[in-house]
Amino acid sequence: MIVDIADKILEIYKRPEEYLVDHYPENYFDFYIDIGARGIKHPWHMNTLAKNNPETTCIGYEPDGPYYEELNNATKTLENVHMNKAGYGTGTIPVPDGVCCTVSLSDIISEYGLDVDSNWAIKFDCEGCEYSLFELEGDIDILKKANHIALEFHTNGRYENFFTRVNNLPNNFNDVETWLKEEFDETHKVFLTGNDCNLRTYVLVDNVIMSDANDLFWNELLP
Repeated sequence: MIVDIADKILEIYKRPEEYLVDHYPENYFDFYIDIGARGIKHPWHMNTLAKNNPETTCIGYEPDGPYYEELNNATKTLENVHMNKAGYGTGTIPVPDGVCCTVSLSDIISEYGLDVDSNWAIKFDCEGCEYSLFELEGDIDILKKANHIALEFHTNGRYENFFTRVNNLPNNFNDVETWLKEEFDETHKVFLTGNDCNLRTYVLVDNVIMSDANDLFWNELLP
């Protein structure tokens, strides 16, 4: 079951809050992985999250050169940040200035020696590369261990940029929502947090977070 809380988010916060990762108490998560970490201006961007949660290890991936450099400069004094110029998937992906290497979630966990049984969060905002999740079955088993998951999915349509143009995107969200229900129905509550034409964002939270809902911001968002 997918619960639509997009309107509730706007009612409470007066603006879109698609990922919601920045609303948890300080240092709530042991580590946070941001795939498609582009941007430094909002409270849910890597530089602000890392500064506000100094005991949380923050690992970011951004394949677009200028955005990577911007983030790298904005976080270079933060010891809990690890920025990487890479995308998500297998092999390489095209970027505006050429090609860039990619990593899988299992690669990330292995490289940084992360404990997937600890309390952690992850965000995917990678302009079409999120569909690599459908192919990397081993990553799904790891993802199900995450306490908070934010997933942004794209389809063909009006909202376009370099990455959505070069990726082969579906025409609707039917397969996405079927996949979410089949893979996460037993492990997470699935919420629709953003719905804008050919762009939808889902946040998945596990039973650990749901059991603490009354003491967290979730209490005011739940129907």
